[in-house]
Amino acid sequence: YWTFSKAMDSHNVARGRGSVKAALEEIKAKTLVVGIESDLLYPLSEQKFLTENIPQAKLEVMTSLYGHDGFLVEFDQFKKVVRKFLHSESKEKETIVIDSLFDFKSLEDFNR
Repeated sequence: YWTFSKAMDSHNVARGRGSVKAALEEIKAKTLVVGIESDLLYPLSEQKFLTENIPQAKLEVMTSLYGHDGFLVEFDQFKKVVRKFLHSESKEKETIVIDSLFDFKSLEDFNR
């Protein structure tokens, strides 16, 4: 865990791109940024910064008492946020690619 945490802390998205803003402005995909009000690891202010600097980004804020783990514990709330985003995107006739790290058996009703 310590090594993983240090690796995350040393990652610099601006490396070789001039600035964080310049790096974020290069993102072409429509992006959903999900923040959790009580998240101390990735505060909501950071999610707002991402949303303000990624073209076509949308911010959704979840309420949870569980901080950073809220997206795991509040799965029904998270599922609704993602479903709403995916359905709004599919109405625009775009292809949606879902990251393969999701367990589709537990998310199979996203398309319903």
